[in-house]
Amino acid sequence: MDWTKAKNILIVALLLTDFILGGLFYFQHTGDEGTQESVIEATIEVLENHNIFVDTEIPEKTRRMPVLFVKYDEEDEDLVRSVLSRQAKNDSFTMTEQNLKTLCDRILRECGFTEETLVYDSWRMDGDGAEVVYKNIYNGIPVEESGIRCRVEKGEVVRLDRLWLTPTGYGKTKQRVIQSSEALIQFMSERVKENENIGEDEIPEEIHITKIDLVYWLDLSVGPSDGVTEDTAVPAWRFTYNDGKVTFIDAYDQQQ
Repeated sequence: MDWTKAKNILIVALLLTDFILGGLFYFQHTGDEGTQESVIEATIEVLENHNIFVDTEIPEKTRRMPVLFVKYDEEDEDLVRSVLSRQAKNDSFTMTEQNLKTLCDRILRECGFTEETLVYDSWRMDGDGAEVVYKNIYNGIPVEESGIRCRVEKGEVVRLDRLWLTPTGYGKTKQRVIQSSEALIQFMSERVKENENIGEDEIPEEIHITKIDLVYWLDLSVGPSDGVTEDTAVPAWRFTYNDGKVTFIDAYDQQQ
C-alpha cells in the first residue's frame, strides 16, 4: 500500500469532514438550503473516497424528538406452539407475497398478535421457504428492533420469532436530531475503524447504502436486565446496506 498517498487522501477526507460538520452547524442555525445541498454533495464525495456509495435519497430535514418509553411484551408460548401445531402442510402452496401475507396474518391473529402498531413490512425467499417480516410502527416511526418474523415452508408457518416493545408514551422534552449527513460521517468512521485490521494487500469491502430511515431504537444486543419490564428508546438513523445489513447511529445531537 502507498502510505504517502493514503495519508494525503486521509488529510483531504478530514478537511472535507470538517467542512461538512461546519456546514451542518450553520444549516441547523440558519436553515440555508444552499448550504445543506453543498453539505450533502461534500458528504457523498467523502463517502465515495472510502468506498461507500449512497444508492438512495439522503433525507435533508431534521426535527426535534422526545424519547419513547416502551414496555417489554411476552407472548403466550404455549398458545403459539398450539396454533403452529394445528396447521396442515400444503405442498401445492404458491410462494407469492399475497399468499404468504394472508397465511401469516391469519396465524398472527390466532396467536393474539393484533397490536395496532403491527405492520406488514416485507418478504423474501430463503432456501426452500420464505421469511415474512412485520414491523412495529408507532405514529409513523419504526420502533427498532421490535417486530415479528415468520418462517414459512410448504404452506405453513414453521417458526415465529417475536420481540415486541409496546410504546407507552413520549418523554416530556424534545431534543434536536442530527442531520442524516452527520450520521453518515459517523457511519463512515465506524467502517474505517473496522478496516484498520485488514491486510495491506486487501481491498476494503465496497459498501452500498440502500435505505436511510429515522427510527426509535433500543439496543437489545445484550437483552434486558433481569426484572426489567420497561425501557427507553431513542431516535436513531438506521442505515441498510449490502444485502440487508443494518447499522444504527444515535440521532441525538450530543453538542447541545
